[in-house]
Amino acid sequence: MRLPTFIMKTVACVLLVCGSVAVAGPLATDPSAFASGTASFNATGDSGSLLVDLDFAVFEPGVYPDDGVLGNDPSNGSEWVYAYQGFNVGGAGDKVYSTVTIGLLEGSLAGNDGDDPLHVMLGGIGPIVTFVGVDSVVYNFSPQVAPGEFSTVLLFTSPNEPFLDGAASVINGGLSDTQTGIPTPVPEPAMLVLMGLAGLAVVRRRRA
Repeated sequence: MRLPTFIMKTVACVLLVCGSVAVAGPLATDPSAFASGTASFNATGDSGSLLVDLDFAVFEPGVYPDDGVLGNDPSNGSEWVYAYQGFNVGGAGDKVYSTVTIGLLEGSLAGNDGDDPLHVMLGGIGPIVTFVGVDSVVYNFSPQVAPGEFSTVLLFTSPNEPFLDGAASVINGGLSDTQTGIPTPVPEPAMLVLMGLAGLAVVRRRRA
């Protein structure tokens, strides 16, 4: 039996403040994060609503906990860590969620996709499949995340700094919602210039 989310968050905060290891916190309020927050997803259909809060935080290289107690950095401190955690805040009769998708820009160099069950809150549901696509990182859950439950911390890393107005989606069957203001890696300026020049070359070739 899982404790209610707010109790889990309170207990985690107390343990972390009183412990001897480096202090971390729920993603949305983690004091060590470069940027953090929460996005709320809301989709309604004939058979109920899909209501999810997605906490997020992005950590500079070497800042995300990598001590086997508070968390494991899959890049071993060498890259930016992008972290997300979904809380199903629906009530009885509302929908489970099956997929969380984080949008990517071309050239983001995202990798090391997976999850971290150690970070801050224990008892989350981990994804059964994760993968990095051309334009997104996808996390699929089975069992799905029911009202009152939450995911483990969903991770990927990138050598690139964050763009703070990316997009993410939460999905269940026929219901989905997309929100912006989600951190995602942005290619380096030099890479963006090269991509722009490549695009111009393609346009010129077509016109010729």
